[in-house]
Formats: sequence, C-alpha cells, structure tokens
Amino acid sequence: MAWHALDEGEEARLQSLAQEVQLHPLHVEDCLHGGQNAKLEEGTGYVFAILKPVHIEEDGALSIGDFDIFLSPDFLITYEEAGCAALQDLVAKLRAEAGLSNGQIFHRLFDG
Repeated sequence: MAWHALDEGEEARLQSLAQEVQLHPLHVEDCLHGGQNAKLEEGTGYVFAILKPVHIEEDGALSIGDFDIFLSPDFLITYEEAGCAALQDLVAKLRAEAGLSNGQIFHRLFDG
C-alpha cells in the first residue's frame, strides 16, 4: 500500500501516477481544474472522491477548496488544493500513523 499525498502544484506527479495506476482521464481532469462539485464515483478498480473543505481565512472570510482522493486496495492518492491548515495537519498526522489501511485512512479523512 502506498499513499501519495500531493499538493496543488504537483500536477506532473499526479499525471505520472495516473498513467501508472490507470486513473480515468476525467477524474484526473477534475483534480487539475479546481472548483468541482463534491462527488463520489467508482472508477475501474478504485473510488474517486472530491471533498470540499471549508476554512476561515485570517480576515474572517470563508474559503472553500477541493480535496481529491483516489482509493483502491493497492494505492491511495490525495491531491490537496484547498490550502486548509487543519486538513494539512490531519494529512500529516495520518501519514505518521503506522499500520493504517487505505480504507481506515479514507474514513479518517472523511471523519476529520
């Protein structure tokens, strides 16, 4: 099991992984063009989800971003384009926990 936690700006790495694990091109396109609707779709051998994290900016404004997840028994790819510190902290915490399955990580990302 490998977790590839990518951030906005790592488009080339996402494209490379997409070819390696055969992600559907429309799912990859959703990642590369932010502002998508929240969704959960089944791909061939994986599940694709877009979460919409909301956080408060320093000036009090709400900011909504995209957090894209590709989940399979063999891999987990996340693509964070929200700029949400709480989400980034959660990803770092989960990456530090040994022994979690992809499904457990997926659940904890949803549960926050």
